Amino acid sequence: MKHYTEAEWRAFKNGELDVPTAAAMEDHLLWCQDCMTRFLNLIDEAEIARAGSFIPDDFTQRTMNSIQKSKVRKTSSTSRVRKKRRFFAYYVAASIVTLFLVSQGFFQAVAQETVKMPPSDFAVQTEISESWLYNWPQVLTEKSHVLMDRVVSNNPIEIKEVGK
Repeated sequence: MKHYTEAEWRAFKNGELDVPTAAAMEDHLLWCQDCMTRFLNLIDEAEIARAGSFIPDDFTQRTMNSIQKSKVRKTSSTSRVRKKRRFFAYYVAASIVTLFLVSQGFFQAVAQETVKMPPSDFAVQTEISESWLYNWPQVLTEKSHVLMDRVVSNNPIEIKEVGK
């Protein structure tokens, strides 16, 4: 990393350099602490006082308001981070359970038991699911009639006159 001399920093401060060199030096200041110290040592009290005249009177209040607003945003992003961590924790827990079941041979046992099942059971399940898929309104109506008949027969409604 090339370090600039004090004379080069003075020329930079006074605006005597061409644009590409000044841009390179400004970028260098972001990464090099030694050069940043050299550059800041070139700034004297008179320049600080002159710079203070450019700062508006309400600068402090506006800055504090900005800080307060950024704190509010930060808390909402903190809750987002918590949600992401919690979501990630669920994935980790699911992965651990899956790995445990795989290591114990659970899925192999389920697969072997499924192979042992007779194919007729699958046909019955398919037939039932197809009938529910296409006839569910009729089945629902029949079951609700049966339920209503049970309710009405077990709990007859008594009509009482009010006030007697």
